Amino acid sequence: PPPSSHPPSYGVFAAGLAVGLTNVASGISVGVAGSACALADAQDPSLFVKILIVEIFASALGIFGIIVGIIMSNSAMFPDKLLG
Repeated sequence: PPPSSHPPSYGVFAAGLAVGLTNVASGISVGVAGSACALADAQDPSLFVKILIVEIFASALGIFGIIVGIIMSNSAMFPDKLLG
C-alpha cells in the first residue's frame, strides 16, 4: 500500500493540542496568581516581588508547552511521495 500521511498528521495535531492545553492552563494560573498578587499588594506592599516571582513561574508553563510542541511537531516525518 502507498505510504499514508495520517500518522504524522496525528503527531502534529497532538503537538497543537499540547500547546493549546498548556497555554490554557498557563493563562488560568497567571490569572489566579495575578489576582492573589493584587490582593496581597493591597494589604502589604512588601509582598509584591515575592508573588510576582510566582506569577512568572506560572507564565513559564506556557513557554514550556511551546517548546514541547515544537519538539513534537519536529518528530513528525511526512513521506516524500504519497502516491508513487
